Amino acid sequence: MLRTSIGLLAVTISACASSEPAPAPVTNDPPTWEEDEKADGLFEANLVGERNQWGEIIRPDEAATFEGLAAKINELQRLLAANGEVHRGFHAKMHGCMKAELQPDPARPASTRYGVFASDESRQAWVRFSNGQGKSLKDNERDVRGFAIKLLGVEGTRLLDDGATTQDFLMTTRPASHVNDAVEFMDFAESAAKGELVGWGLLHPVSAARLFRQTAPVSTLVTKYWTGSPYRLGPSVAKLSVWPCNGQPTTTQGATTDNPDFLKVDLETRVSTGDVCFELGVQIRKYPDNESVEKASSVWDEQRNPFIKVGRVVLSQRSILEAEADADYCNDFAFNPWHGITEHQPLGHMNRARKPVYQASANLRGHVDEPRQQ
Repeated sequence: MLRTSIGLLAVTISACASSEPAPAPVTNDPPTWEEDEKADGLFEANLVGERNQWGEIIRPDEAATFEGLAAKINELQRLLAANGEVHRGFHAKMHGCMKAELQPDPARPASTRYGVFASDESRQAWVRFSNGQGKSLKDNERDVRGFAIKLLGVEGTRLLDDGATTQDFLMTTRPASHVNDAVEFMDFAESAAKGELVGWGLLHPVSAARLFRQTAPVSTLVTKYWTGSPYRLGPSVAKLSVWPCNGQPTTTQGATTDNPDFLKVDLETRVSTGDVCFELGVQIRKYPDNESVEKASSVWDEQRNPFIKVGRVVLSQRSILEAEADADYCNDFAFNPWHGITEHQPLGHMNRARKPVYQASANLRGHVDEPRQQ
C-alpha cells in the first residue's frame, strides 16, 4: 500500500546513493526561500530551451516527450483498471463533487481583476474533492487530496477549441509538486502504480523526502489547497489557493478515520447541514529568482509574498441524496487546467504536459461535454 511504501521511504532516503544532493531531514517544515532560490537557479541553469515572457523554458523535444507521456498515462490507466473499468489517470477516487458559487471580493485590488476575477458578478461552479492516486485507496492512506474548481459561464478566447464556457483550476494539499517536471512525475506515477515506490525513492531521495513531507494523513477536508503550478493572471503570473473560511468545522464530521471512505462522509455530512465556505486567493509572482515557473517543485514563499484574497467559493447546502446525485453527474466531467481562457493560461513544463496527458486520460476513460451555466 502507498502508506507502507512511503513509510519505508522515510527510512531509506537518508542512505540512498544518488546523483542528487543529499536530502534535508524529513520533516513537515517547508524549505526556506533561500534554499528554494538556490535549487531553482541550479535547475533552470541546466535546461536547454527558449525562455518566454512568462518565465517558461520551452524545451526543443517537448512534442515527442509529451506524446510519450500521453501514451504512458493510458498504459497506467489500463494497468489500474478495476473490474474492467478504466478510471482517471490521477485522482481516481472522488469524495464528492458539489455545486458551488464563486463570489468575488469587492475589495480585491486592481492587480487581480483579470479573467474570471474581472467582474463583480458571482459565477456558478462545480467543485470536486478527491484523493490523488490513479487507484482507489482508503482515505487514511498517505496521499495528496484534490480540490478542482470548474467555473461556468466564462467567456473569452479559449485555450482549447472546445466551444466551452468553463474555467478549471486544479489544486492539491501541497504548495508545489515533489518532483521537478512532468517526466519525473510520470516516472513516479508508474512506480506507484506498479508498487515500486521504494525503488523509486532509492533513485530519487530528494523527491522522496518532499513526498513524505507533503503526504501526511488528513483527518478532515477542512484544509488548505494550492494550484502548485502557476497560471497567467492577465499580464501577471500567479498561483491560486483556497482555505477554509472562519467558523468552518475543524474536525471530521459524520465518521471516524477508521471508515475507508470517511472523507466522503465528512463532506456529505457538512453540506447537508449548511453551506461550506472557502476563501480564494492569488499569489502574484514577485521574486523570479525563487518563484520559478518552470520548476514544478518550486515553493513560492508565503511570508515574503502572501496570497491576496479575491473571493470565496461557497459549496451549496445539499441533502446527502442530492449530493450523491450531483457526484454521479459530475464524475463524468473532465477536469483539465487547459479548459479555460487565455488570461488564465497554465504555465510551466508540468502544465504544458497536462494538455495532451489529461486529454488522453479523459478520452480513454470517456467523459461528457463541458457543462453549461444552469
